[in-house]
Amino acid sequence: MIERRVHILATGGTIATVYRPDLQGLAAGLSGQELMVEPPPGVEVTVEDFLRVNSTYITPQDMLGLSRRIRAISAAKEADGIVVTHGTSTMEETAFFLDVTVPNPIPVVLTGAQRAAVEPFPDGPANLSAALEAASSPLSRGRGTLLVFAGEIHAARSVRKEHTSNLKAFSSGDAGLLGQVDPGGVVYFRDIEETRKLAAEAVEEKVDLVSFAAGIDARYVETSIARKAAGLVVEGVGMGNVNEAFYRDIKAARERGMVVVVVSRSPNGRVLPRYGYAGGGASLAREGVIFGGALSAAKARLLLMIGLGAGLKEPELAEFFAQY
Repeated sequence: MIERRVHILATGGTIATVYRPDLQGLAAGLSGQELMVEPPPGVEVTVEDFLRVNSTYITPQDMLGLSRRIRAISAAKEADGIVVTHGTSTMEETAFFLDVTVPNPIPVVLTGAQRAAVEPFPDGPANLSAALEAASSPLSRGRGTLLVFAGEIHAARSVRKEHTSNLKAFSSGDAGLLGQVDPGGVVYFRDIEETRKLAAEAVEEKVDLVSFAAGIDARYVETSIARKAAGLVVEGVGMGNVNEAFYRDIKAARERGMVVVVVSRSPNGRVLPRYGYAGGGASLAREGVIFGGALSAAKARLLLMIGLGAGLKEPELAEFFAQY
């Protein structure tokens, strides 16, 4: 008897990767149907090939299309849960984008693999099985977008890829695991706070990302100013600090009306306006720079693209980012 319906949106990635002699290497090649595993009891699974690429090729426009498709499936009540198969390299970015832009309570679960489908002992089938369990569980409803990998359930807002090759590839850092899928089923350890959702219909493409490192000059900030970027994410150090050269050009960007967000390259902890020297967080706050909480630079970029694309102005953008 069919009790729940899960729809798979396949996008490619290592889970679908085969060896390509013409490329002399691995590349996404398998269809979603070719990835199929035995579904959980009582669950009907349908499959759709949305994309077939390695995840370094995924763009914010692809994420937007995926978000629209999931919203349409949910509105039509075509499924009780969604699984997106995806490459691990940018999986956390797509998961976060969907978490922000899919307001429906339908479970959305991303998964993939570290080992190619053609390698011995691939991890893709087990990950897909666990993702189907999570997506079909009523316990997953209303928890936002999830990432399921190696039996672990992560919240999209906190998860990061932490290892290039280990099968346990993802971590949620200080936030900790949201739950797990074990032989007894789906278990959640904690709830997750509600955040504002924006059913995006557009994103602002002209948002740049610049990383700070010791002794680096600010030529890339200057490039953003020259090309009249709408927004800039600066990946600082510590609690969100940069040097004086960066500070001067960030100040110039702000004087020209550019929205600037600062985050930290540290994988844990949040940014705060603590240091008052030129380039310290307090000096950036005085220039109206938005602080990106505990978000990674990649996620902050997407959030700024979504917010600007929705027409949010600076006070609203600051409130939007304050949730994270």
